[in-house]
Amino acid sequence: MSKSFLFILISLSFIHLAILFVSFQLQDKMKLSVSKSFSVQLGEMKQEVKKTQLKNFQEKNSNPLSEARLEPEEATQAVSQESGQAQDGPKNDYKAELRELIEKNKYYPTMSQRLGQTGTVVISFLILGDGTISDVKIDSPSAFERLNQAALEAVQKVVKFKPIPKEFGQDKMELRVPLKFVIL
Repeated sequence: MSKSFLFILISLSFIHLAILFVSFQLQDKMKLSVSKSFSVQLGEMKQEVKKTQLKNFQEKNSNPLSEARLEPEEATQAVSQESGQAQDGPKNDYKAELRELIEKNKYYPTMSQRLGQTGTVVISFLILGDGTISDVKIDSPSAFERLNQAALEAVQKVVKFKPIPKEFGQDKMELRVPLKFVIL
């Protein structure tokens, strides 16, 4: 009887190890698929910015008598009428590079993935002239605290970025970054 009990105990241990191994494999695949999807989303966002810039340029130049005053958010998508090139191309590149860094820092909490929690968290923060990130806060939370905390930490991990280029004419920039958590 003790040999059969020992055999059952060893068999259960092997089954348990196999289950752990499979769960770690699945967890690694989920992390990989999440990071790939955000890279794709970032590329799509860059294309949308370019389309919006072209559309804004065409709309503003269709009536030469109209003098539209640009709001701060519209100014980031303004197009130079003299040269036909984006005025804020370097500014958009700067922001895109910062966003990529934030996306690299982002992680999808394992428990949130298991529970099927998804959502978008909008984080706002200041980037000072020397590249220091400050005043990081949740501007628009998701319904799940774990996702909110993960998004907050993704921005806080940056701490310092490249200094704001002098040609931007700004000593600080206020930014809002939406961070999406999606299970594929």
